[in-house]
Amino acid sequence: MHVEMRMLRALVMVEAHGSIGGAAQALAFSPAAVSAHLRALEKACGTPLVERTGSGTRLTSAGRRAVPIARLILVAAQELQRLETSAQSVRGTPGPPGRRPAGDVRATARHDTPGSTGSAASTRNRGTSQEQC
Repeated sequence: MHVEMRMLRALVMVEAHGSIGGAAQALAFSPAAVSAHLRALEKACGTPLVERTGSGTRLTSAGRRAVPIARLILVAAQELQRLETSAQSVRGTPGPPGRRPAGDVRATARHDTPGSTGSAASTRNRGTSQEQC
């Protein structure tokens, strides 16, 4: 499954604002872009995460389960960025002024077979903003 950070942000913002338009405004994206991110996330997850209603957008039960996970991933990615920034300043080699550190987070996770007690996850720095779950 291929999941990008912007897809997760779109889901979290739709939950927070209750509509694609509100999420788009908060993210400085067009509503069409937010909808596209949601569709891509739904395709990656293999299940609908939101229901479009006349009065806005409502999360499905899968969407309600996905939002806390998305938040954790987004927070973890921010912490990894902070760690990278901290490591660069300790080494005395910060990136160019006004730029964020190069590389975003790619995470890969595997669900173990039923009855097993654990799952495996790994992260690595990449030049694109992607996550795989």
